[in-house]
Amino acid sequence: HLLDGLNPERILIAAEAVGVAQRALERAVAYANERAVFGRPIGQNQGIAFPLAQAPAQFRAAELMLADASRRSDDGRQCAEQAQQAK
Repeated sequence: HLLDGLNPERILIAAEAVGVAQRALERAVAYANERAVFGRPIGQNQGIAFPLAQAPAQFRAAELMLADASRRSDDGRQCAEQAQQAK
């Protein structure tokens, strides 16, 4: 019962992490576009561009896990696994 009581906290932490990560990505993209090295933005380099392009898909997956955990919690169903995955 004690561990089940932690599920709402896990879901809250997951929601906070998704929001922080999205803001961090916005700042990273802006920086990659404005920071220039050798006369071109660093965002044009594959080592920078590919992770920045992949991040939104990972955030969407995290949002879906968060939504699943939240829905199960709101419905009173078991959600320990989903809450932990979302976190």
